[in-house]
Amino acid sequence: MTLIYALSSIIIITGLTMGLNKLTNKKICPVCAGVALTWVGMLTLKFFFGYTIDKTLLAMLMGGSAVGISYYLDSYVPIRYYLPWRFLSVVPGFVAVYSLLAENWIVFIVFLTVWLTSLWFFVLKNKKSDSGSDGGKVAELEKEFDKCC
Repeated sequence: MTLIYALSSIIIITGLTMGLNKLTNKKICPVCAGVALTWVGMLTLKFFFGYTIDKTLLAMLMGGSAVGISYYLDSYVPIRYYLPWRFLSVVPGFVAVYSLLAENWIVFIVFLTVWLTSLWFFVLKNKKSDSGSDGGKVAELEKEFDKCC
């Protein structure tokens, strides 16, 4: 039954986000918003209201968001850092998600810090510093992505 609620939530939030995008000319990925807001809602029900939540489903949704965030931020990472960025964003993200679900707060804080540090080093510090070395390929891919989502 939890799966039905989660899928319903994703579908409803996805539809609402699509409508919001049309009204505001924003470029929020509707499916990403649906998935992320669903697992945030599930965590809220678990931690603040004591509901029993299927941790497997929650982990799948959160892991999908961890990978999605990494791929979304790829366009801000210089090409030479793609592999280290992906590794240092996805792996600590998975460990942070797991430790959050296991309620191992120290490990969660450590790996969230590792993830945030890699975000700073690879994305924020180097944002578009390599923009000219790709021959316009990143800009072309960004345009295609904008058409998609």
